Amino acid sequence: AAVANQNDDLTRIRGVGPRLAQHLRELGVTRYGQIADIDPAALDDPHHALAGLKARILRDGWIEQASVLRGP
Repeated sequence: AAVANQNDDLTRIRGVGPRLAQHLRELGVTRYGQIADIDPAALDDPHHALAGLKARILRDGWIEQASVLRGP
């Protein structure tokens, strides 16, 4: 249970600084896997929590970076 409560260091993703990492935590995004599993097409839905960050997510390659950071 202790491991499940740990957050990943989202600032290791290029383009994510401390303020943006805090904003992501407020949106419930705390793990690399959550970002790695994003379907880019889902970001077109304005109701998606990360829709406002779509351009940045795709431009900076967050999904790919998070996949590597998450590991196998």
